Amino acid sequence: MPQYQEFLFDNVAAVAESASFEVRLPQYIPNGYELRLLRNLWPPHIDEAGMLAKVPADFVDAIYTDDDGHHLLVTQGYLARFIGIVWAGMAPGDVGGTTTLGSREAVWLTARPTSHPVVDADGTRRIEEWDRSPFVCIGWEDAVVAPPDGGAGASHRYYSIESTALSLDEITRIASSVS
Repeated sequence: MPQYQEFLFDNVAAVAESASFEVRLPQYIPNGYELRLLRNLWPPHIDEAGMLAKVPADFVDAIYTDDDGHHLLVTQGYLARFIGIVWAGMAPGDVGGTTTLGSREAVWLTARPTSHPVVDADGTRRIEEWDRSPFVCIGWEDAVVAPPDGGAGASHRYYSIESTALSLDEITRIASSVS
């Protein structure tokens, strides 16, 4: 699989200028976590010089860490890696579900799948095996953007927050602070 082009930044203004969408970071970050890395990733067929002229396809990561090395990953964009939106629909109720963040419907997970989905006789897809080691994520569809030429094929932009050290309540608090 081709590698994404990665552009690293040391401030929010610079990554915001690079991204094809408005970059929004949470207003609330738990004590002890500091922003360590901002990056804008683009599929390999989009070059740096032509980024904004292309169909939106990028995503931005904001990586926060604490002194113990725990991470908090905030991802937003068109190819955001929040597969949790797919997984949540196949998760048992104790590891996945939905919640409301203001006017947004979000999905959450507290485990990662360790098996491929199976399809039941009625067509229902589910995942049977889950890694329950510390992990929590929450995410939502942030926007549906029509193509610049007005044609068919809207782009879906997602937003997600994940951590291996924070609780679902804390992640939900962070997510609720995104304007």
